[in-house]
Formats: sequence, C-alpha cells, structure tokens
Amino acid sequence: MEFTFSPGQARDCVSTVERHLRAVIARVLSNEIGPDWENQPTGWTKLEREGLEHRRTDEKQRFPDRTVSDRLLDYSHIVELKALVLRNWNSFSAVFWDRRRTELYFDQLNDLRIPLMHGRDLLPHQEHLVLGICGEFLQALERRSRGYNTKLHGYAADLRLCIDRNGRERPLNDEEFAVRKSEVAASKVQLQEWFQTLSETLSPKTERLENLNEFEETYRLRLPFGHVTVTLRWGFEQYDGRYYTCGNIYVESTSHRAFESLIEACETPYWTLYWTLQEELPLAHIVEDIHAQTGRAPTGTASIGSGNPVLTNASFSMAELEGRGRIRADLIRSRRGRGQVCMVIDGPALTDGFRRAHNRLSVDWVLSTLRGEYPHSDVLARLREACTKA
Repeated sequence: MEFTFSPGQARDCVSTVERHLRAVIARVLSNEIGPDWENQPTGWTKLEREGLEHRRTDEKQRFPDRTVSDRLLDYSHIVELKALVLRNWNSFSAVFWDRRRTELYFDQLNDLRIPLMHGRDLLPHQEHLVLGICGEFLQALERRSRGYNTKLHGYAADLRLCIDRNGRERPLNDEEFAVRKSEVAASKVQLQEWFQTLSETLSPKTERLENLNEFEETYRLRLPFGHVTVTLRWGFEQYDGRYYTCGNIYVESTSHRAFESLIEACETPYWTLYWTLQEELPLAHIVEDIHAQTGRAPTGTASIGSGNPVLTNASFSMAELEGRGRIRADLIRSRRGRGQVCMVIDGPALTDGFRRAHNRLSVDWVLSTLRGEYPHSDVLARLREACTKA
C-alpha cells in the first residue's frame, strides 16, 4: 500500500478512510444480507436513521440542482460506521483486527475527527496519530481487497500418545521386527483405550467409517453441537531428540463447539492445530506483507510449477518457550480448494503440547503477529496461555 498523506493532510486522510470504509461495508453487508440491508434490523437504528436522513435532506436543500445519493450510508461518519461494524461483527471480524482493537481505533479516530471537520487545528502529534490510525485502517481494507478472507470452514488437531516416555537413542532396524511388532500392538491398544474413555465421557452417537489402512480406524462422533471425525493411527516412529513409537489422533470438525468439547473432554495435549478457511489463502500477498512490515522471510517454503512458480506453503517461527519448545506457524495456500493456517509446537518432549490454543489463538491473531502488530512480550504471554491448562 502506498501511503501519500502528510501531517497537513489529516482531514483529507480521514475523508479517504471514511470513503473506503463505506465501500467495504456496503459490499460486505450486501453480500451477507442483501442489497436492502439498510432497511433490515442489522442496518441502522431508529436514531441513526433519523440523523442520516436529516443530513441527506440538508444535502439536497443545499444543492438543489445536483443529483445526490439516496443511500444513507453515504452520509455516515466514523461513529455510525463503527456502530455498523460492531453490530455486524461476525461479518467484519475477518476484515479488521480483534474487536477490542477495532473499537479503540474507531473511537480514537472519531475523537480526532471532530475538531478536524470543524476547522480546528490539531496539535502536531495528534496529526501524526490521525495518519497512523488512518494508515492502519487503509492497510486492513487493502488486505481484504487483495483477497484476505479468514472466515473459517473447520478445525483440526493432532494429538499424540507415546507408549514409552523415555524413548530410544536410535530407530529400530529390520532385525528388531519382533520388538517393532510388539510396540505397534501396544500403540493400537493404547489408542483404543483412549477412545473408549473418551466415548464414556461424552456418550456420543458413534459411527465406524470405512478405512482401508490396516493401521488406522476412523469414527464419526455425533455431539450436541455437531459432528467430529476422529482418526486413530498407530505404530509409527517419531523423533524429538529421541525415537518414540507413537499413536496419532487426528480430530476434525466444522463446529467449533463440538471440536472444543472433544478437546477439553479428552484432556490430551495436541501438537498441531489447523484452521481450515472457506477460501484459498492468498499466500504470496501475505508473505509480501509480512516482509514489508517486519523484514522477515519464511524459514521454509514450498512451490509448484517452473519458470513462474506458485508459492504453496510458507513457515514462520513464532517463538521459543522455555521448557515447552519451539512454536511455528505454517501457512498453506490451498488444500482441496481451502487455505489452512497451522500452529505447530516442536518439543521439547512428545508429551508436551497445546492445551488451549483453540480458544486463545485465532487466524487473525496469527497473521497480525507475523506482521509484527503485537509486542513480543504479548505474543509470548498468549502462547504460554495456549500451552497451559485452564
């Protein structure tokens, strides 16, 4: 985004932000509610409508020879735009930041807008503050225009059970087949016992799904808030400083409440959390934005094609928590037509992992963090909460 405003242009900058906000609000609410959204309960309140109609009437009287807009939105200011956004927050949460920060920016800009629009001068530092807040709004709106849609389709997590907490210094070789077979059997039993305990806790309606892999079992659980699919995979080795024979539990749902109820019922830490989006992730744009804001490049990438390859995956280091391991974010452009954002915790032991990441973290928070929008101390505190029991 090219930001061309200087302190002497604070009033023009606010007007530009209001114009862009009106355009995005109209587009979002027309898509979500319909072209008649201004006359729906989610549109204007009675008091707002009266004020906007008065402005429209005044505009028509002052310019009788000019065709003026009949749309009330075109007569709205920051305070009314804020009310619309917050009243329809589910529709706009993917456009802006978290609700608290969004409300703060609207309030600060409105407080500074009032003297500006009435011909009163601001102090120099206030003019800079206006430009800074306007810049944040314009950047958020540009991200949306470039295809940033972080609305969610579903949630998934990888849980892990190890049959030997001590592990081994080396992997098993072919001559140790009997040991390997025994560990595989033990891993299967451990997973089945875990699933039995979970079923007794939640009492779901359970359906066994067909699975052609002899080392997997897949079940669909019907819970009060939706379905959850659970896949048990046993008998594979993982390395985290030592070699372990583990069982993996993959949990997936399109319902956050169903997903949350299972995660909290099983009380098992998870080492990967996936958010699956409704649309593909504009990965190249996101990586460009992160580099422009922070100077950071991905720690790892994957692309397809030659000549002009398409970026498909990008990994970024998030933090290293003492005693809990390294945490990274994996951004995936498309998996079966849907983008994914994935949080992964590596080590220091396979028995550690996330506990509350599904409640404490979000896609918007991850992307904002990667763009450097939060102090590192706040990021560390949030990640520690994600790894700690309630």
